[in-house]
Amino acid sequence: MIEAKVDTNLPTGSGINLRRTAARRYESRKQEAHMATQTQNKRRTITLTSRAPVTIRESDWPVIARAAGDSFDGADLARHRQAVMQGDVDIYSLHVRQHADGRTLVYGVLDAAIPAWGAPAGGETHRGGVLLPAGANIAQAIRQVGEECKLPDSIIRECVANLPAEEL
Repeated sequence: MIEAKVDTNLPTGSGINLRRTAARRYESRKQEAHMATQTQNKRRTITLTSRAPVTIRESDWPVIARAAGDSFDGADLARHRQAVMQGDVDIYSLHVRQHADGRTLVYGVLDAAIPAWGAPAGGETHRGGVLLPAGANIAQAIRQVGEECKLPDSIIRECVANLPAEEL
């Protein structure tokens, strides 16, 4: 049996490969830094009910609770994906974002299925939301926005349940 000794102090590969690897690492780090900057500056426009939309910087308004779902009632994942892509199902989302100063945004969306399929919401899209002052009742606002956007009660309850727990 022949044993080979490997000197672990020497770099493996040729100098060209080492330079390529270093260059790839540099480009990767540069790209990660760029992505982090873009994420910090990403803006979102939110539709509010009976008020002009607001634009926020996402990094200043983190999500503290959310719930999402759709009206598909089958267990077949492939059929589910197909139904979503074809617009055969209603898609629901309800989000709660809170600023460091305590102000809170609660907003929801019902992206309804195409009316030709006889879906419950009839092809309409419902959007709405509220901007709450610090200390306002967030759970009550979730219920209000959910009902205005015609979201199922299960989505509303899930979003309330996902709020941070109150310490007693």
